[in-house]
Amino acid sequence: TGGKLWGGPMRYRSTRFAQKLITLLMLIFLSTLTSVGAPISLAGPNGQGLIWRKLDIKLAINGPLCLTQMEMVFENPHGSRVEGTFACELPVGATVSRFAKEVFGKMMEGEVVERKKAVKVYTEILHTPKDPALMEQDQGNRFSTRIWPIERHAKTKLILTYSQVVPLGEGGKREFRVPLAGLPVIDDFSLCAICRPLPGATVSANTSWFGLNLFPKGPRVIIEQPQKKQKFQPKRDFTV
Repeated sequence: TGGKLWGGPMRYRSTRFAQKLITLLMLIFLSTLTSVGAPISLAGPNGQGLIWRKLDIKLAINGPLCLTQMEMVFENPHGSRVEGTFACELPVGATVSRFAKEVFGKMMEGEVVERKKAVKVYTEILHTPKDPALMEQDQGNRFSTRIWPIERHAKTKLILTYSQVVPLGEGGKREFRVPLAGLPVIDDFSLCAICRPLPGATVSANTSWFGLNLFPKGPRVIIEQPQKKQKFQPKRDFTV
């Protein structure tokens, strides 16, 4: 197993020291935990969820392969700095390929390190003015992270990307699913999927509930919203 742990520079002018602070590490290991609660969340230490400001979902589907990217923005409504726990329910068989966090307007990417080193670095960072996130992927379909610090009244932007291969199901159909049912109201919600089906295959999706349009464009099928949804609460998963 390996992992990633995120850290960013705060107010330091030393270039060498700053480079050490922006290292992103992610710890991934196996456990038997199951997914509970909302499919995606960023909560404070008391379990109270931070405010959803934005969720932008993009899917690229090519035959049985699907790459999903989620760009998320949360806001800390509290008057104090908090440690947050981010959790995301993944489709069965999905593998995380990217995690990034915005620091001073730039997305800081991750690098895989050995598990014990990730734990050691995270523990050390908790005692210094750095900005880490420790991420874990459970054996099932749960992906979680601890993020510290989340500044008071500040916004936190995260990008999570995962890939999956979906085999044929009953009736010779494939179903790609993005877990969304149970999310709270989101200020700005958008979703787009670009599909390249195999020869002879057709594409369908639950477009009407999400206000999506589906139209062919050459060998591809485009699914997109004419405009972002405001104050939108997903009550169903998106399937295509």
